[in-house]
Amino acid sequence: AAAAAAAAAVDVDASEIQTLRGEITAMIARAAAHKAEVRAAPMVSKAHVAAEVERQLAGRAGRVDYALFSGGGKVVGHSALSALVSSGDGPLTVALQALRGGVHPRADGWVISGSSSSSDGGGEAAGECLALGGNTGWIDLRLREAVAVEAVTLEHIHRDVAYDITSAPKAVTVLGWNGTRTTQRASA
Repeated sequence: AAAAAAAAAVDVDASEIQTLRGEITAMIARAAAHKAEVRAAPMVSKAHVAAEVERQLAGRAGRVDYALFSGGGKVVGHSALSALVSSGDGPLTVALQALRGGVHPRADGWVISGSSSSSDGGGEAAGECLALGGNTGWIDLRLREAVAVEAVTLEHIHRDVAYDITSAPKAVTVLGWNGTRTTQRASA
């Protein structure tokens, strides 16, 4: 009886009820769309993060790598190698090194490869490096094109997996030459 009395007290016409129904339907649709956006947000975030991680790993510094072997960079010279590297070289390696002007055939892969799974033989595993002899050394890199260098990244295997971390470069000088060689060399 109380409900009937309350309904009789409210004077609502059919157009107002229809407007109210329309507003409720629109609110339900907006809520459903918002729920779909909330569900999709983690997927968008995961995709964005994955793309950013891939970009950072590709260039390590988030920049184009003009020295990367697969992109056209090349080792064009280096100082004498460690006796351990030279002693493991067979006659074919020695012949190839002579044809390359004294540059070890695997120098490109060891020095400027992008990953340990690269086909050029490079890697980031212990011992997969261009081990130079003595306390000082140099490496000449030819970039894929002439550029104004804004950043240089030098990487070494992590100390936890390195055989001998004392072999890591401690001081580096970066010098550039364009076209003709001079005595300016990047020392490591």
